[in-house]
Amino acid sequence: MTPHRRDPLPAPDSVVLRPNLAPEDWRDALLTFAMGLPFILVVALFVAAAAALGFAATRDMGVARFAAMMALLGVGLDVSLRGVRWLRVDARGLRFGPRRWGTPRSLPWDQVLSVEPAPRREVVVRGWVWPPLARREPTGSLSSLGHYRIEYRGGTCYFPPVDAVAFRNAIHHWRPDLLQSEAAL
Repeated sequence: MTPHRRDPLPAPDSVVLRPNLAPEDWRDALLTFAMGLPFILVVALFVAAAAALGFAATRDMGVARFAAMMALLGVGLDVSLRGVRWLRVDARGLRFGPRRWGTPRSLPWDQVLSVEPAPRREVVVRGWVWPPLARREPTGSLSSLGHYRIEYRGGTCYFPPVDAVAFRNAIHHWRPDLLQSEAAL
């Protein structure tokens, strides 16, 4: 008897793509830092508030430290469970992995409406900043360049493949109608 797997084995002709995590140049790094600073401040405030509540309730620094560590652990768990470290493209559709929490995790081809290159401004505003608690760009990329907008029934997400040609070829193999702006590339 085989153990139950949550994710079926990939098809033999599936393509697994990694996200680009590195900034392209110093301007890209500066923009990423500027957009990430509010997130870092919110996390710091959350950890400080947890520590303050722990201390106020018990007047014990050990409890305050424990509360701060638990808050930081919670943020780390949230980021790791929502994070996307690869995208698999195969006959079934798109699979974002190893994402355990958040949407989308898997997009069957009949749910995908379009795949297009996304401009920098759109990635920053719609992928990173708004909505603040449900980011549409879940890879942790430090670059705002080279992203693709994936429109699907129910929403939009962004993915920055390291190899854009392999990404476009994989999409084109299964759904050539989705690459609306291929001529603009």
